[in-house]
Amino acid sequence: MLRPGGRMLLGVKNSVFEKMFTGDRFASVDVTDVAGKQLLFTKTRSGEEYVAPWYSFSPQDLTTLFATVGMTVTRLRGNSPLAVWLADEVLRDESVRAFVSKTERFLAEVPPFNHFGYHLLVEATKPRV
Repeated sequence: MLRPGGRMLLGVKNSVFEKMFTGDRFASVDVTDVAGKQLLFTKTRSGEEYVAPWYSFSPQDLTTLFATVGMTVTRLRGNSPLAVWLADEVLRDESVRAFVSKTERFLAEVPPFNHFGYHLLVEATKPRV
């Protein structure tokens, strides 16, 4: 149970990002079935395939879920990995890599860009009584 004034941190996959980009970046080792809410692991050590539940949440989902338990979202950080879209040759340049890294950190904190991150880190607080 969270005490009054307490805070909770939660990291989740962003459903907004999933709707914008439907490609599966990890298709060589697993298959993400967003519509079916399943993750299929295909290349396991045992050679067996495993299925696990898959959930993702939008910033609005998180605000609503926390509100239902009397908590308020106080910070939302969205990881926007720009570097993954750039060629390794481009990122070898120290000044380019530094600029991309700084831009990623900036966008992670600034609305509305933070709502489009691949992952979301949310801080929610319980009001003091």
